[in-house]
Amino acid sequence: RYWCLGSSGMDTLRDKVDDLAQECMKSDTLSLQLSEVLLLQIALLALRYRHLPDSPQLADAHQLDLLMLALRASIGSPFRFDEFCQQHDFSVRGLGARFKQETGMSVAQYLRQLRLCKAMELLRYDRQTIGEVAAQCGFDDSNYFSVVFHQALGVSPSAYRQRFLAG
Repeated sequence: RYWCLGSSGMDTLRDKVDDLAQECMKSDTLSLQLSEVLLLQIALLALRYRHLPDSPQLADAHQLDLLMLALRASIGSPFRFDEFCQQHDFSVRGLGARFKQETGMSVAQYLRQLRLCKAMELLRYDRQTIGEVAAQCGFDDSNYFSVVFHQALGVSPSAYRQRFLAG
């Protein structure tokens, strides 16, 4: 009998497998016992998160995975959630509710977070202007970008950049 794991189950298991890999490198008695416990946790978590290949839970996970990929690909360009749902024949209301249940944020809030994280990276490591960073992160207006950035981080984009130039 076959079964599959959705993305949330894989994320949970991945953390335990990483812990197990670290403990297996050690040879003391406590680490060996901890390795056994971690292996048992992995087995139990796999049982908890498994789904039959055609189950609706896996279909939900697949929809969320597609949405997450589309959002990551849309950091620098406009994203239309309704068009995405129409293209994939998903319910806008249903997918939006499942997304919020899984992430604690709306699709728009999540995309804004992705864009801000990308902007933080660019401000730290690139020498682009604030306007160029804003455009690369999907903001048409650099002033609006600065307002959103300041609201989220409590500091302007230029002040954020200065922290890393000084350090």
